Amino acid sequence: MGYVAPAWQNGGPPAINAERLQAISTNLAYVSNNFVGPNLVVNWYFGNPVNQRGQTSYPGGAYAIDRWLPSSGNTSLVVNDGFLTVTTRTAGAAVDQIQEFPYPPGTVLTLSALMRCTTANAGLQCRFGNDGTTATDYSKTVTLTGTGDWELVALTFTIPSGIGAVLQSPRFRGTAAGTTYDIKAIKLELGTQQTLAHQENGVWVLNEIPDYSEQYRRCLRYFQSIQGENFPIFAGEVGATGRLYFTVPLIEPMRSGVTVADVAASDIYTTAGRAKLIDAPGYGVWAQHLNAVTIWTAKNSVKDYTTDAAIAGAGAVCMATLNLSAEL
Repeated sequence: MGYVAPAWQNGGPPAINAERLQAISTNLAYVSNNFVGPNLVVNWYFGNPVNQRGQTSYPGGAYAIDRWLPSSGNTSLVVNDGFLTVTTRTAGAAVDQIQEFPYPPGTVLTLSALMRCTTANAGLQCRFGNDGTTATDYSKTVTLTGTGDWELVALTFTIPSGIGAVLQSPRFRGTAAGTTYDIKAIKLELGTQQTLAHQENGVWVLNEIPDYSEQYRRCLRYFQSIQGENFPIFAGEVGATGRLYFTVPLIEPMRSGVTVADVAASDIYTTAGRAKLIDAPGYGVWAQHLNAVTIWTAKNSVKDYTTDAAIAGAGAVCMATLNLSAEL
């Protein structure tokens, strides 16, 4: 059967009536609600965040869930089922994601988040530059209405010229001491429109749920928790200085400046006689490679690497957990 012309073709297009206008509006809304721009924030969905450190609560002052840094001693963070809860102990305390890639002046960005709070003392902020002077720093803030319901907060801004440092930070911020608020998701994207969420029957619904493994891989650039599981996995050798060197394969390549973030002394020992290698902080990254790092450990107060046969003859090292950090 060949082409069949629509009934209106010979007589021109149909008249635009209220029903057709509603259909057009509905279709445009669908397209708008389902168009999703790339999210420039890493680990942005707090319904299932990447949490390599494995804690359910963080007191502040150090990195918490991957890529998120609560203000020192002034902000605590709790990982709940489906969202994060933040408590601000002092006015202005925040939870930041410090980003290393600068956006050029004139770039238009929109920052949005799904948050809830019973007061209007919490909100969302972008901050660019970090030298502490008002002449070169730039920030913009939007606050919640404080109804206690989930609400979408968004702000659009243009990166000015002349800001001091290149680091930038999307952040959650409490404006008064003693403020507790929840966060479900956050997004930073190019342009003037937020595409994080839309409303259905008065309820905010996320436009997408990220692939967890993709977010995990992005987080591995900055932090890796290597689980040795108490079996020999790292080859090592004794150096003339009384140090032992061993190479740790990385799950994914990391950014430069990798350091040993945390390792318990009892977590590192040799396969020969299970001799503990260190009993005080005495370790570090000796060399960083594309897919591995070489770790050194200082000699133990009881065992001397250069003379003790149990250590000198060991062909491998055991390690339960090694945390490597290249955080900003």
